[in-house]
Amino acid sequence: MTAVTVLGSVSGAPGVTTAVLALAMAWPPERSLLLVELAASGGDLATWLDLPPAPSSVTAATEGRRELSAATLWGHTLPLPGLGRVRVLAAPPGAEQAVAARRRLLDAGLDRALAGLTDTDVLVDVGRIAAGTAASDLPAGPLLVVARPQVSDVRHLLHRPAAAEPARLLLVGDVPYGPGEVADATRMPVGAVLPHDEGAAGALTGEGPLIRDLDRTPLLRAARPLAEALTGVTERLARARRARRRAPEVPVRGAHRRWVGADTRYEGAR
Repeated sequence: MTAVTVLGSVSGAPGVTTAVLALAMAWPPERSLLLVELAASGGDLATWLDLPPAPSSVTAATEGRRELSAATLWGHTLPLPGLGRVRVLAAPPGAEQAVAARRRLLDAGLDRALAGLTDTDVLVDVGRIAAGTAASDLPAGPLLVVARPQVSDVRHLLHRPAAAEPARLLLVGDVPYGPGEVADATRMPVGAVLPHDEGAAGALTGEGPLIRDLDRTPLLRAARPLAEALTGVTERLARARRARRRAPEVPVRGAHRRWVGADTRYEGAR
C-alpha cells in the first residue's frame, strides 16, 4: 500500500521543501520514495539539486493530459542525486507553468496514478496553500502544515484556508512557543517538531557548505522518526512488540523456555 503525505504551508516560506528533502534523506532505506513538487509559486528542487529542466511535472501533464497512469507519471521522474531509491517529479520554476501543470495532473487522475505506484511512498510538496485554494486543488492524502512557532505564523494559521482542514502541524523549531502552546492557540494538533537547523538546511538546499555527516545533524535525527511514522513502520513495529508481550510462554525441554508468538519479521517495502 502506497503512503501519500501532502506537505504545505499557509504563510511565507517556513521550509516546506527543506522539510521534504530532510524526510527524503531520513526515509527508511528499505522503501522507495517519490517526491512530487506541486507548489503554485514554482519549484525549487530542480535548482537546488541541479536537475535538468525535463522531464518534469510539465512533461508528465502533457503526456498524461487525458488519463494519467502510474507508469506515465513514473516515466517523468528523475533520481535524487546520491539517493537512487528516491525519485523526483520536479515542478518548473515559473509559477504560471507550475500552476497549469498541477491543474492538468489533478484533472488527469494524479490521485489514482499515485495510488497505483507499487512499493513506493509519496511526499507531495504543495507549497503555500493560499486563500481560495479548494480541496480539489490538492492531492488526496494526510496534510502536514509546516509552520514556525511564532506570532506571525500562528495568526496565519488562525485564518487558514478551508483546504487546510483537517491537518496536523509540522513545526520548525520550538521557540518562542512550544508545541502545546501552538496547538492550543491554533486548535491544530502538532504531528512533529523539526529543529531549526540552519547548517543542515543550507546543506540540503545547496545554499550552505556541505556537511560530511549530514545524517547525524539535529534536523536529520529528528526527521527519521517522523519518516518512519509516515510510512507506518512505527505502527507495525509497535504491533509486533505488543504481539510479543501477549505471546504465551511455552516450556521447551524442561528448564529451557522460549517465547512463541506472532511472526514479527520486518516486511520492509511490502
